[in-house]
Order: sequence, then structure tokens, then C-alpha cells
Amino acid sequence: MVFPKLCFSIFVCEYQSIFSYHSQEL
Repeated sequence: MVFPKLCFSIFVCEYQSIFSYHSQEL
């Protein structure tokens, strides 16, 4: 269960990172 959770966390971090990047560009 730890591996999927870790992957999910990384995915969320990546998503937030992309979102804030677009927010800064706007």
C-alpha cells in the first residue's frame, strides 16, 4: 500500500506544481 500511496503523492505534487506554474504565467 505504501508504493501506490507514494506514487499518488508524487502525482499530486506534480499536478500542484503544474497548476501553480500556469497560475504564475497568467
